[in-house]
Amino acid sequence: MRMFVMKKRLKAIIFLFVSVLMGITVPAPMLRADSASDPARTLILYTLQDESQFYQVNFLDLIVGQFTSDITVADAETFDVGNLNTFSNIVYLCCVERPLPVRFIEALDKYSGPVFAIGQNFSQLGSQFSFVHSSNNEVITAVRYLPQAIEEAAPEEWYIGRLEVRTDAAVKILASATTRTNGQIPVIVQKGNRFVCSSSMGIMTKTLTQGLSDFFGNPHQPKITRYLRLEDVHPNADPSCLREIAEYLAEKKIPYLVAVIPTYISGNKEIHYDQAPKLVETLQYMQAHGASIIMHGYRHQYRSDETGEGSEFWDVENDRPIYQDRTAKAPTRADYSSEAAYQARLSDWKAFEREYIENAIVMGVQELVTHKIYPVGFEAPHYTMSAQGYEVVSKHFSHYFGRVQLTDTTYLQTGVSLMESQPAFFHGMTLCPETLGYIEDHNERQSLESIRQTIQINRQYPSAYLSSYYHPYMGLGDLKELVEALEQVERAEWLDLKNQKQWVHAGNIRIVTDDGLVKVSKPIIAGAYERNFILKNSVKWIVVVVWGGPFLITGVLRAGAQIRRRASIQ
Repeated sequence: MRMFVMKKRLKAIIFLFVSVLMGITVPAPMLRADSASDPARTLILYTLQDESQFYQVNFLDLIVGQFTSDITVADAETFDVGNLNTFSNIVYLCCVERPLPVRFIEALDKYSGPVFAIGQNFSQLGSQFSFVHSSNNEVITAVRYLPQAIEEAAPEEWYIGRLEVRTDAAVKILASATTRTNGQIPVIVQKGNRFVCSSSMGIMTKTLTQGLSDFFGNPHQPKITRYLRLEDVHPNADPSCLREIAEYLAEKKIPYLVAVIPTYISGNKEIHYDQAPKLVETLQYMQAHGASIIMHGYRHQYRSDETGEGSEFWDVENDRPIYQDRTAKAPTRADYSSEAAYQARLSDWKAFEREYIENAIVMGVQELVTHKIYPVGFEAPHYTMSAQGYEVVSKHFSHYFGRVQLTDTTYLQTGVSLMESQPAFFHGMTLCPETLGYIEDHNERQSLESIRQTIQINRQYPSAYLSSYYHPYMGLGDLKELVEALEQVERAEWLDLKNQKQWVHAGNIRIVTDDGLVKVSKPIIAGAYERNFILKNSVKWIVVVVWGGPFLITGVLRAGAQIRRRASIQ
């Protein structure tokens, strides 16, 4: 009975202690991180054949977002053309040859600001575009940006539209392509403040980026940025392997990123960081010796996948957003008798997805911060996420890392910019792009050679990212080769997130980076995970004190008695 009463009192004391702490907020602990000015208020207009082409709009948004974060995206055929003059410049994407509204053509013709037209149908864009029209597609082998003499080989059988330029017009050819017959065709041209490009996708992405840099007046100082990201570090990872890599990078004084997953799932096994103290210690060491932590989802899996294998924020099996619990059947349009009924349910599914992502982010940040691991950015597992997903993430993280899914139609349409970007569909969040790929397990030589080739291409540009990721379980050998390949670019700078201004807001936790420090503001207990973690550890210590205390006291008394006896004998 006495033992039962003692246990009840012990629990009461612990819960009282925890309850008091719940309301206390502590200042930020310190660890040893720039908003770009907006040079232009930009309007992106588009004309599409159908919605299946909308990924091209998002891709263009991603490319334009390298030069301004003040972007409005609209359909050219429904946009109020009376508002054109409220924008500093216009970028127009046309993916189909069809008649355009007369009011739009007249308004664009009168618009005095810079206009960059991309795609086709240029002959309809008014007198200011009469110097050029699009012609037949050609198979090309390379593209070349002429002012900087930057050349990139094209994939096999890559088609691009030929631009036919009026010979009597004072037109500057900015980029050309080499055809399969070794002829040269113009692909980006300029006359005054009117620019034309025959394509925005694929091989033209980097070339178009350089053309847009000229269009925006070259707003960036030349800068090559490199970063290395250690990928898929979850609670079941090997701490000794990570420690070896961390010590190597610390010795070389290289700042780097660690993409951390708070929960490991495999079948019925579920592991959190409270079960991996050595790994937590290693992550804390990495954080204190050059690493910045990136939250890489919460579970990195959806249905029955093992952590690291599944796409947490995309239903790959049905190729659509997460619209239902992982154990539920995925309903389809065929399950509903009318489009109205289907659309009504779609609204509920979107609400489910929003809450699902919100919960994952908040729980993940809370769990990491419990162990003094402080995430300062986000990366979606396998780069898969819906447009709504990016909107949700933007409310919690200022910076996103990796590549970008461009459409809600399929996860297979992805893209990446050459430099940092703030596209409109990121809602103010900044993309730090991953541009080089990674070293593949069992294909190390070929993938490393591919990375080296892309480095040689990207380093030609005045500003670019050289960024790659690596799975730590592959050991130190291949990582050293990757680091050496990145180090060989003389004018490149390593990205150190702690020296940039970044923020994370999740639940009642605030994290900011500033001047080399990571600052964290939170209650002593930020959520259920931390409460349980403290409670469990408090119980251990109190049990030690309660049950071990009498033995300790008895031992001390006995030792004192022995000392006194010896003294009296002497």
